Amino acid sequence: MSRHLTDAIIYKLHRYSDSSAVARAFTADFGKIKLFVPKAFSKKGGLLTCFPGVLDFQMKESSDLFRFYSFTQKPEFHRFINSHEIMIRLHFIFEVMDALYEEREKDGYLMRLIMKIDDTNFRKATAFTVRHMFEKNGVLPDFSVCTNCGAEECTDGFVPGGEFFCSNCRGAGVRAGGTVMLFMKSALSSEMMKNLIVNRENETEIISFFADFYKSLYGKELKSIATLKMLI
Repeated sequence: MSRHLTDAIIYKLHRYSDSSAVARAFTADFGKIKLFVPKAFSKKGGLLTCFPGVLDFQMKESSDLFRFYSFTQKPEFHRFINSHEIMIRLHFIFEVMDALYEEREKDGYLMRLIMKIDDTNFRKATAFTVRHMFEKNGVLPDFSVCTNCGAEECTDGFVPGGEFFCSNCRGAGVRAGGTVMLFMKSALSSEMMKNLIVNRENETEIISFFADFYKSLYGKELKSIATLKMLI
């Protein structure tokens, strides 16, 4: 057995008894892991979800349920729990991560993206973070060229499965409209992404695309999308 300290976010708690829980945590060094937390719901407050901090835990070679020692919250991330706008988007991000990532699949860049979310950038940052997860897992199409005719710089199109087709070649699949196409193009250039404005309407279209794209690939709904679209 080995003991570790790592940046982490506990994003889900399943009650095990009156005060204990099995927690799901996303860690900078070990990806997502499961922990047994003896006093997750103590009278003194217990653990808060979606609050970055430093996790002290012990890995067990014989089990995928690890031993929890402590979690020290980072005060600078109070902005996460003080903003319902950020919180509902974090729940969406972690549902996508849970669906796409294997146990202990490392992605330190994802952790850095999440920790950069704040009150000024949450719309754009959420969309970019979700895009990264699809790209990281190799299912995001190349939006720069039509799979069928080779047309480049398309302004809209459709994504049936994991391929992109311009609207001249295909009229079915998950539609990638102008807002989605501009976002996908901007994501490839730090300067374009810096200057891209994502407002409420644009965010709804981009997030809806990702939810529909996920459903087209896996045949399942992302449960948090309904709440997110209602509150955006």
